[in-house]
Amino acid sequence: MINIDLRLKTLANFVPAQSDCVADIGTDHAYLPIYLIQSGRTHYVFATDIKEGPLFNAKNDIAKFGLKKQIETRLGPGLVPIVDESSIDTVIISGMGGKLIAQIMEDSSKMSNQITYIFEPNSSEPLLRRWLMANNFLITNEKIIEVQDRIYEFIAANHQSKTVSYSEEDLLLGPILRKEKNAVFTKKWLKELNKRELVKANRQKSNQLISSKDLDQEIKIIKDNL
Repeated sequence: MINIDLRLKTLANFVPAQSDCVADIGTDHAYLPIYLIQSGRTHYVFATDIKEGPLFNAKNDIAKFGLKKQIETRLGPGLVPIVDESSIDTVIISGMGGKLIAQIMEDSSKMSNQITYIFEPNSSEPLLRRWLMANNFLITNEKIIEVQDRIYEFIAANHQSKTVSYSEEDLLLGPILRKEKNAVFTKKWLKELNKRELVKANRQKSNQLISSKDLDQEIKIIKDNL
């Protein structure tokens, strides 16, 4: 059994128990696809990457574990390599910024509306949530964890036939995360609050306008949810 860290295990645990086929976008060494097969979480995985180097590494690791019949590698950007694969029921996009994930998701309209999407953005989480809302994706699960002094956020979403609406609080903090409010959530947003208050103080010292409306709104939202 391959040994993976808590970040990858959390991604794996987001995969629906009844999944038959997963696509891992930006697979790198294919550690996650290998774990998904070995743990019985799914039956088949498409492992994609935009670069040949990481895909070469992935192929070697897949072969080492004897899983070439259950994990198929594809070269290409975003969803492009797997957009025509009707068997896929779960797509994982992790380890990149929320803005890039949102750009990649523009191609999701070409795929089945029944797919579960799992994201692990390393920045711009509110931007990604805003894109999901604008495109009628319901956030079904969220989690925030800390691994070796790094904080990771996870979001799962499914497309809806009706309009999806979230408050500014939900978009900034996460609709599920702000309700659960675990210790890692509090740690992150105390730090983010300090950053924003420092920006506001520096603006006042330099005789600029007191602060932007957005900054004040974010400070209020964070304080109200801590």
